[in-house]
Amino acid sequence: MKDNKTAALRIPAFFIDAAFVVAALVGLLELLLFTSTIKEPPAVELVMFVCVPVGFFVYWALNINLGKRIFKLVIVDELSEEKASIWQLFLRSILFCMLVSFNIVLLLPLFFSKKNQGLHDMLAKTRVIKRTGEHN
Repeated sequence: MKDNKTAALRIPAFFIDAAFVVAALVGLLELLLFTSTIKEPPAVELVMFVCVPVGFFVYWALNINLGKRIFKLVIVDELSEEKASIWQLFLRSILFCMLVSFNIVLLLPLFFSKKNQGLHDMLAKTRVIKRTGEHN
């Protein structure tokens, strides 16, 4: 059954998660610059296609998911609804960051797919569901 409420909750959850990941990445970058570990900020492409995907992967793999926790959402395998595998989380983070510049492409499927999946979820075979007692 279609649940647009869960799809709608993903949007504020995303902004919280993204703020957390970006703040961590900016903090790490500032620390590296302050300690002269790096001499200048990395290229935007390196940040967008390497640092951000790795940041989201670590964030999801460590199950930090602050935004999703607040709204009681969880990333699961689309068929079994069991916790998504490390491979699925890795693939999801890479796909998410590759597609992030196409925000409409990411948001529209949330409301029109039967399982409220973004394009990155469809390709990684994951979905985000409202947490019940059995999901962590």
